[in-house]
Amino acid sequence: MNYQQCLQDLFAAVQCPLCQVSPEGKVLFKLIPQRFKHEEQYLKDSIGRARNFARSTGDPQLLAAPEAVGAVRLPDYSVVLIGPLTFSGRDPQSLRSARMHSVNLFLKMLARLITFDLHPAPEEDELLQRIEQYVPKAVEQISGNQKLNAPHNQFRYEAAMIEAIRAGDLTQLEHAFAMPLGGKIGILAPDRLRSMKNHAHIANVLSSRAAIAEGIPYEEAFTLSDKFFNAVERLDDPDECWAIRTLIAQAFTLMVKNYKEGLSSHEPPLVKKARQEITRRIFAKTSIEEIAQAVGCSADYLGKIFKDTHQVTLSQYLRSERIKTARDLLSGSDTSIDDIARLLHFSSSAHFCRVFKQECGLTALQYRAQQLNQS
Repeated sequence: MNYQQCLQDLFAAVQCPLCQVSPEGKVLFKLIPQRFKHEEQYLKDSIGRARNFARSTGDPQLLAAPEAVGAVRLPDYSVVLIGPLTFSGRDPQSLRSARMHSVNLFLKMLARLITFDLHPAPEEDELLQRIEQYVPKAVEQISGNQKLNAPHNQFRYEAAMIEAIRAGDLTQLEHAFAMPLGGKIGILAPDRLRSMKNHAHIANVLSSRAAIAEGIPYEEAFTLSDKFFNAVERLDDPDECWAIRTLIAQAFTLMVKNYKEGLSSHEPPLVKKARQEITRRIFAKTSIEEIAQAVGCSADYLGKIFKDTHQVTLSQYLRSERIKTARDLLSGSDTSIDDIARLLHFSSSAHFCRVFKQECGLTALQYRAQQLNQS
């Protein structure tokens, strides 16, 4: 990977100072804007920052503000430092934000390239020998001598797509799909059309789960996902099946974008993160302290700003979300009351039934019967 070419492309786009510093403290590469002042001091500071940079290879330090410096360690253990951004007094805030976003987006994409280029895929024959011990005989008889088309495209493409969807960032998603292929497209079925449909279905599943992880109600995500499953199955052109992956990812990215923008209009970031954590942990045994630790503040502070925002305590909200999930399980599955109580970490079935009736006005069994009669 020619990382210096990547750095030159970034420099051409944003015109901010950047340099590459070796583990020994030597400046290997630098690009400095013509109007940038104090180059000597900048390089001296960069050597110090590189020496103190403690993150592992491919773990980027993003710009927290335009005057900050971003950094990432390359596979040769040198450190690339980017920033600070410089502006004139007439530059609008939108331009400042856009340039900082561009640099951070570049750092993320560069980090993906670094991380997954550290582990190149083996040749197909070698790979087949490695996995042979894990293939059950029954499966081997069914699959026969089907080639796997190795090396596969590296995981970085999938990871970049998921990251963009979770950020709700359509520009980042465009960059993810524009990344050059580093391997071959996997063969997921005996015929090409079925294989391409399976690729589209995988993109659909990954996209919907990424959206759910960011707080999208899973019923909404699953409904959109079902639409795409049916659309893919109606296609009869393998190339169209491959192309629809982009449309699927764009739809879920837009869903997350709109969801986050709706939250940001009235909800503090910590409160939004807390609600997202609750969505992720709905089937996990958790506590308010653990949720607060996950979002980066104290339980007392989180509880205060959560109640100020939503007029309910964090514990009440967690309980309410678990009851919503219980309603879905009661209406959409034959899961027993005991199992639902256990899945959602109520202390007992009696406790679950008591809370359910308080929240819904019906017992759990009455609610299930009502839903069956309505369906």
